[in-house]
Amino acid sequence: MEKTVSEKSNSRKLIYIILGAMILLQVGLISYYFYTKKEGYHSDELWSYGYSNSYYQKDIFRTKDEQLVDRWASGKELKDYLVVNEGEQFKYDSVYSNQIEDLSPPFHSMVLHTVSSFFPNKFSKTFAFSINVVMFCITMIFLFKLCEHWFGPKIGLLLCFVYGLSQGAFDTTIYLRMYAMCTAFTMIIVYYMIRIVDMEEDKRFIKETIILYIVSLLAFLTHYYMISFCGILTALLCIYLVVKKQWKKMLKFGLTMTAAFLSSIVVFPSLLRNSSSQVQAISAQASKGSNLTFDLRTRTILSYMNKKVTFIETAIYKTNTLQVIVVCILAVLVFASPLLILFRENEKVRGIFRRIKQILLHEKKITCKKIMKRIFSINWIFPIFMIAIFLQIIVVGETTNVYAMGICVDRYIFYLYPLYLIFLFSIVKTIISWITKSKKISFAMLLFISIALIAIQQYRVNCREDYYFEKQRVGQDISEVVKGNDVIIVMDGNWRLTALCESLMDVDRYYMTNYKSLKMNRDKLIDGMDTRYKLSNFDFVKKYEEKISGRDENSFYVMINTADFNQEILSEDDYLRTKKQSKDLREYNNIFNLVKWLKMDAKVEMVSAEVYQGNKMELFKVTYK
Repeated sequence: MEKTVSEKSNSRKLIYIILGAMILLQVGLISYYFYTKKEGYHSDELWSYGYSNSYYQKDIFRTKDEQLVDRWASGKELKDYLVVNEGEQFKYDSVYSNQIEDLSPPFHSMVLHTVSSFFPNKFSKTFAFSINVVMFCITMIFLFKLCEHWFGPKIGLLLCFVYGLSQGAFDTTIYLRMYAMCTAFTMIIVYYMIRIVDMEEDKRFIKETIILYIVSLLAFLTHYYMISFCGILTALLCIYLVVKKQWKKMLKFGLTMTAAFLSSIVVFPSLLRNSSSQVQAISAQASKGSNLTFDLRTRTILSYMNKKVTFIETAIYKTNTLQVIVVCILAVLVFASPLLILFRENEKVRGIFRRIKQILLHEKKITCKKIMKRIFSINWIFPIFMIAIFLQIIVVGETTNVYAMGICVDRYIFYLYPLYLIFLFSIVKTIISWITKSKKISFAMLLFISIALIAIQQYRVNCREDYYFEKQRVGQDISEVVKGNDVIIVMDGNWRLTALCESLMDVDRYYMTNYKSLKMNRDKLIDGMDTRYKLSNFDFVKKYEEKISGRDENSFYVMINTADFNQEILSEDDYLRTKKQSKDLREYNNIFNLVKWLKMDAKVEMVSAEVYQGNKMELFKVTYK
C-alpha cells in the first residue's frame, strides 16, 4: 500500500531530523578532538593567517626586496603577521596582493580575513576552524543529497554516518587550510553536474546551470586542483553525453564550465602563471631524483585514501596479496568440493549446480548485440567517478613532491574522499544485489558493513595524529617561557620561522639566523643587543642596562633546531645533506663557544625541547651571575 502525501512528508522530515542530529553530533566530536588535541600548527596553516591578515606582506621572513633575517626585530612583527590590526580590517586588496605571490588563489584567504576582521589584534585557531565546520556541514548536506539521488535517503544517511566519522573527514575539518572549502565545493559541483546530466532541459535547467557556474568559479578561486579535477570530470561527462547523443545538453554543460574557468582567470590573472610555475618546480625536483617514482607516488596517495576513508590500510610497496587471495580461494574450493559432492542431493546444493550449469551454457550463447546491450545498461556515472578520481591522483602526484610532503600529502586529495566513499558503496551495493533481491536484507548488510567500518575507526582512534600537530615536549612550554624575553633562533631554512610565529609572537625581541650566518653576522647581533645590555670585550656584565618588566633581569634564550641531525639516510641526496649537517652538528655542540660573548661568565642550560612540524627545537636559557 502506497504512502499518503502526509506520510511521505512526515517520513522526509524524520530523515532530515536524523541527518541534522547526525551532523551536530559529528561536529561536536570533531570540535572535541580539535580543542583537546590540536596544539601546534603546520607552517601552511599559519601561512593561511599570514596571507589573509598580514598587510601587504606575504611572508614573515622576507619582503619582495630583502630577507628579514639576521636582524633584531620586535616580537610584535610575528603577531602582526597573523592578526588583523586596527585600521586594516576588510582590506581585501592586501589579501589579493599577498596571494598573487602564493601558489593558491585568494578566495579562502578573503573569507578568513573577513572572520579575523571582526576580532582585530587577536589570533585564534577558532577563526579558520569555524570556516571549516561550516564547510563540513555543507559537505554532509550535499553528500546526502547526492546519495539520495542515486540510492535513496536511507543509504544517504549511512554514507553520511560513515564519512562524518572517518579520519578523512576529521583531518579535512581540523587542518586549517582551504581543503574543507574545496571538499564542500566539490560536493556541490558534482551534485549539480549530475542533476544537469540526468534532468530534462527546462526552466529549472537554467537555474541549475547558473548555480553550477557560480560555485565552480568560487572553487577555481580557492585551489588550483579544483580546476584540474573539475576539468577531468567535465570532459568525461561530456563524452558520456555525446555517447548518449545529447549534443545540446553537452554544449551547454561544457560551455558553463569553460565560462567559469575563463571568469576565474579574469578575476585572478595570476592563476595561470602560478599553477604553471608549480608544475615546473615539481618537474625540476623530480628530475633531480628528490621525488618518488610514478608507481610509488600513486600507491602512496591511494594508500592514504583507503586508510582515511575505509580505515583499512593498503601496502604502498608491492606485496603478494593477490597471490594469497588466489590461494585462499583455491583452498576454499578444494575443501568445499567434497562437501558439495557429499550433499549433492540437497536442494540448495542442487540449486548451486544448476546455477553453474546455467552460466556455463548461456555464456556460449551471448552475442555482440547482447554484450552491447549490457554495456549500455550499466550506470556509467560510477566508473566515470573512479576514472576522474584516479586521473586526479595522477595529477596530484605529478605536481606535488610526495616524498617531501610526507604524511601530509593526502591534504591534496581531501576533496576526493566523499566521492571515493560513494564509489566504494556503489560496488558493495552491486555485489549485495547479486546475493539478494530483498531491500531489507540489502540495507541490513550495508548497515552491518557501516558499523564494522566505524568500529574499526574507533579502534584506531588514537592513530588520528596527522593534523593535530601535538607538541612532543620535554620540559616547559616554550611559548610561556620566552614570553616577554629576547630570543635568538638558530636554524636552517628561513621559511621555518613561519611555523614558530604563534609560539613566539609574545617575545620582546627575536633574532633569526642560521649556523653559517651566526659566525658571519656576530658583530651585527651584538650591536643590536647593545641597546639592552652593557658589553665589555663581548662579555656581559651582571645586569641589563635597563630592567624590562615581566622578564628575568639577567637572562635571554637561544632556540636551536636540531631535527636534521638525527635524520635517516634514505638516498644519495640525504647522504650529502647529512654529511653537511655533521659539520653543522660540530658547530651546534660548540655553539656557545663560537659565540664569544658567552664563553666566560654565562650559565647555559637547556630548559625545553619541542617538535614543530618535524623540527626539534631545543631552548636554552643563558643566565649571567
